Amino acid sequence: MSGSHFHPHPHSDDHAPEAAPVDGGEVGTRIAPGVIELDTLLGGWERVTAGYLIEGPAPVLVETGSQSSVPVLLAQLERLGLGAEDLAGVVVTHIHLD
Repeated sequence: MSGSHFHPHPHSDDHAPEAAPVDGGEVGTRIAPGVIELDTLLGGWERVTAGYLIEGPAPVLVETGSQSSVPVLLAQLERLGLGAEDLAGVVVTHIHLD
């Protein structure tokens, strides 16, 4: 397929906001209004797994990563001015370590 390009989400670029680093990239990336992607640094590797902070008066963390990621996430939340006790909830989807 010479000259063709794979677009898993056609037109996604038409409406997607520009991803922007939060706090100089030290904390995460704002991927949508009110949503920050937090790298969970699985095994010390960047950009392998992520959690998502849904901001608002009752913030929610979607996915925590593996047990080894907990200190990383807590540090990122702290840089955002939040502690675990400030979260209204945590949504755990699934994790595949195999």
